[in-house]
Amino acid sequence: MNRGTNGKCRRMLLTLSMAGFMLAACLPAAPLPQSAAGPAQAVKITRSEFAAAYLRFEMSMLGARLAEADEARVNREFDGLTLLFFTGNFSEAIRRLNALTDSIDPRTAAAKAPDFAFLRAQSEPLRPKAGKLRAELDALPASSPELAQASAAVKARLRVLAEPFDPENTTQLLMEPQLLWTQVEAEAGALKKGLDPFKGRKGDYWSVVKNGDREIPVRVFYPPRADLSQPLPLVIAFHGAGGDENMFMDGYGAGLIKRLAEKHKFLLVTPLTNAFGGTEMGPAFDALLTALGYDYAIDPQRVFVLGHSAGGMLTNGLLALRGEKISAAACLCGFSGFKDETRAIPRTLVIAGELDPIVSPARIEPAFKKARAAGYPVEYRLIKNFGHTLLVAKVLPDVTDWLLGRRPD
Repeated sequence: MNRGTNGKCRRMLLTLSMAGFMLAACLPAAPLPQSAAGPAQAVKITRSEFAAAYLRFEMSMLGARLAEADEARVNREFDGLTLLFFTGNFSEAIRRLNALTDSIDPRTAAAKAPDFAFLRAQSEPLRPKAGKLRAELDALPASSPELAQASAAVKARLRVLAEPFDPENTTQLLMEPQLLWTQVEAEAGALKKGLDPFKGRKGDYWSVVKNGDREIPVRVFYPPRADLSQPLPLVIAFHGAGGDENMFMDGYGAGLIKRLAEKHKFLLVTPLTNAFGGTEMGPAFDALLTALGYDYAIDPQRVFVLGHSAGGMLTNGLLALRGEKISAAACLCGFSGFKDETRAIPRTLVIAGELDPIVSPARIEPAFKKARAAGYPVEYRLIKNFGHTLLVAKVLPDVTDWLLGRRPD
């Protein structure tokens, strides 16, 4: 088996970059409808099949140079797939997705599904050791808020190994069990010495942030070639409905934003959007900034937030609640404006897709115009020929340049 291809497919599982795919991944496998020829044995559609079909599509899009007419067609068909998934028509959605991929580049090879047996075989021997080590950490006193945060993160990572392997568990699917065990052993050793094992850690890793008695799952990426002695810009990216903290890192253009972080050298953090809902929004954001500040030098004048769909709406809400802590923001396919009592906000870029059937420009543009008329520093862009989800990869390079180009007044 090609472990590289297998690893890519596992990383795409549950990070399928559209809300409908992500929602479907949370549902039980659905049997295909019986054919007109008569009854047949029900065939179950697996999440692996969803992931493999989507990954194949992503690969075909990476090198595609589409004419305007084809660009519009692909966006319409892709968002149509989203709606099919929302209505539970999984088999037809996959059929159309495969046909859409073939129309872009029929030579795109099929992706292999994750090898669950291999992952389970690697995980099972580590379970008792992970449970024992976690119990040892439970007995350690937290001598500072920084170490309490670090301890919570290490215990959460150990929990991934200590629990029985479950193909429905996103985090277990995305991590190499033996590599994770090697990492958490070293992390636990640092904690026992009173050290923060995440301070200055480079690369990409999964963690949690303490918010009172709750935990916020996050992915963190610090560019390996960045200088730890210099404060970096911080970009926080919130995914859309049905997704999770892995969606920006591995979906949306096959993890395009991570490549942009490497290029421009900014600290990238992608939290679970749902953890910021309701009254948790402001406190969760504060906890996130505090936790990141324990481990990295961050330029407080260059803290940027962006979000897609529901993540765009969350970004919109954070601007009203914590605008003084945000240097600039971008709301992609999700924006509703501000209440009259909202204080000054930082500069904000609002983007809508011309063909978006889910959050249409007819909803976003009036909210933008009202905010602009009220004196808020908002800009608006309408992206022609693009819909709800493929728009993200289309605009991310320009959005990143726009955010990083905002300087303190």
